[in-house]
Amino acid sequence: MALEVPNWLGRTLYPALTNLEEYEDPDTNPDDRRRARIPLNPRGSQRIGEVELDPKATAASHLLVHIPEKHHHQHFTVGIRQLYKGQEVGRVTWRLAPGL
Repeated sequence: MALEVPNWLGRTLYPALTNLEEYEDPDTNPDDRRRARIPLNPRGSQRIGEVELDPKATAASHLLVHIPEKHHHQHFTVGIRQLYKGQEVGRVTWRLAPGL
């Protein structure tokens, strides 16, 4: 699993990430091609850091999930939580299910 975000967002996370992969992607946002990929541990929780954003900030982001073929028959649940001062203020949860 990996989280892809604009490079400016990946670079401003605190504490700084040491495993950040930078690259260019003209398709996600042609006006801001610099991107950052943050590898994620697919098991359990992982904190990716803190950042203070302007209320009008937008950041086109992607969650990449690779499921090995031998596990394509299983269901998986993936969730991302947003915390503010230790309290959950946002959550997105996906249920990944085998195709028909």
